Amino acid sequence: MGGTTVADVAAGRVDAQWQTLGRTLSTMPRRPVVRLAVPAGTDPAQARAAWRRAATAVRQTAGTKAVIEWAAPVGTTPETAAASYPGDELVDVIGLTVDPKRPWASQVTGPGSLTAWTTWAAQHSRRVAVHWTLDGTTPAEVSQLRSWLNLSTTKKRVAYETTA
Repeated sequence: MGGTTVADVAAGRVDAQWQTLGRTLSTMPRRPVVRLAVPAGTDPAQARAAWRRAATAVRQTAGTKAVIEWAAPVGTTPETAAASYPGDELVDVIGLTVDPKRPWASQVTGPGSLTAWTTWAAQHSRRVAVHWTLDGTTPAEVSQLRSWLNLSTTKKRVAYETTA
């Protein structure tokens, strides 16, 4: 939807395109994931409104077939991102992006960490999806991430993870 702004989505000017996407997803043999994210720096109220509008349009046509993932803003804490959170009724999974430039210890514990986000997600009865890249990731960090994923998966807090 090139050229479309967050304001366009929030105002419903592209609902038809989101509904078409939902219809397409409803025909897929597996349960597809729709990962919705808004650009960094977007006004939280506008981000929330746009996300809710797009997710609702997809749900109207795809039903519960599609998994709707809210991509948590990178570099935020659950507390600072709460204003843009679209609501439990529309969010199936909370997506987290591992930042390869951030020190590993702060990725796991502390404000905005994987642990902080998974705890917040559990309070909303949601699991997390972890997305990470190999770019700049050391073998030790991969091992540490795998250990964290294994522990979190046994607690049933991770829905899935992806590597790019």
